[in-house]
Amino acid sequence: MKLEPGFLSYDEQPPHKAVIAAQLVMKQTLSEADFAKSGLPGTPADVSHETAVAFARWYTAQQDDGATYRLPTEAEWEYLAN
Repeated sequence: MKLEPGFLSYDEQPPHKAVIAAQLVMKQTLSEADFAKSGLPGTPADVSHETAVAFARWYTAQQDDGATYRLPTEAEWEYLAN
C-alpha cells in the first residue's frame, strides 16, 4: 500500500501515555515451588502465554483478598519497563 505524503500508518503514530498504578503490580518473585503447586506444565522461567494466563487464574482462585490477578497489557508492560 502506498502512503500519501503526511500520512502516518498505525505503527508510526506517536505512542499514547499510559498511567499504571504501581500497587497493582505483583512485586514478589514466583518460585518454582510456588508454580509447581498450580499443577501447570513448565517452570516460571519457561512457560507459554496460555500457561501464564492459566497460572494467573489459578493464583487468583487461591487468594482470599478478593483481587483478580492477570498479566499486564502491552502498554502496562512498556510503562513498567521504563
